[in-house]
Amino acid sequence: MNNSSNSTGVNNTELPLDVKSTFLDKKNTNILRGIAILLVILAHVGTSFGNRYFTPLGGIGVAMFLFLSGYGLSESYNKNGLEGFFKKRFLRVLLPYFILIILYHIVSRCSFTLHDNENELLYIPRNWYIDYICVWYVVFFVTMYFLRKQAIIVMSIVSVAMFFIFNSNTQAQQSFTFLLGCFFSQKKEIFLSNKKLIIILSVISLVVGITALALKQMPFVRAHEGDIFMKICQLLIHLPIGFAIIMILNTLQLKLLSLLSIVGIVSYELYLSHIPFYHLIKGSVDNLSIFLLQTVILTCIIYFINKKIVLVLKR
Repeated sequence: MNNSSNSTGVNNTELPLDVKSTFLDKKNTNILRGIAILLVILAHVGTSFGNRYFTPLGGIGVAMFLFLSGYGLSESYNKNGLEGFFKKRFLRVLLPYFILIILYHIVSRCSFTLHDNENELLYIPRNWYIDYICVWYVVFFVTMYFLRKQAIIVMSIVSVAMFFIFNSNTQAQQSFTFLLGCFFSQKKEIFLSNKKLIIILSVISLVVGITALALKQMPFVRAHEGDIFMKICQLLIHLPIGFAIIMILNTLQLKLLSLLSIVGIVSYELYLSHIPFYHLIKGSVDNLSIFLLQTVILTCIIYFINKKIVLVLKR
């Protein structure tokens, strides 16, 4: 892109070239995913110790994941179209999940997580995120295949529908996050060409998110737990703050966070590995230690098994 002007006709305060070229690239995306999964795990561990102060961090982490998924999928489409779309999603999302199911039954029989009810050992761990992201994958594919020029409009309608259809606050509060990632990908030249715009959006997002978080603590808001008012409040907490974190960290290019890229590489496996077991910590420091060790081991196993299978399938 020409540094002196752009197709939008906006007078820009240019970001450094290295910021533009590395914005949400593989390394920075992994760093953000690393931060996101740590926020999610911290929130879940906090609830196991009866601490509600960490609860918003989980939704913020998930918002970051969904934004990055929407952005990454849109960027991939711009480069490769829909070639091998479902195969790639299967290998990256569903295959690790199926590996987890097998390992779950093994771990459940030989770790501190043994259940009092033996019938629970037949339980197949599921969580809303996998179902939710798979729904968005289908929506994205159908939209880009049949209605590419109206993609953002169609996905906006789907987001609104999801907000009202899903009874769970967890799902409803993330209704617009994947959409925002796709939108940012399509309009990134406008954002990346104007440093002031990114700063303004980040500040506004933080103010909105923090304000909504403060309002949520009010008794009159708590009285609306489970209804649309609370859904809106949750939406205005997680999406704006998650977005602001992504924008700020990418703009600052903090090298001190580089080590988190390693965590980001296995972030999805970390997510899968800790979900079925975190509630069994039950406020015990000993259980927490075993849980963390178990999560790390399971993560490594899932990651390397999945990698080997993918390599075989690609031959």
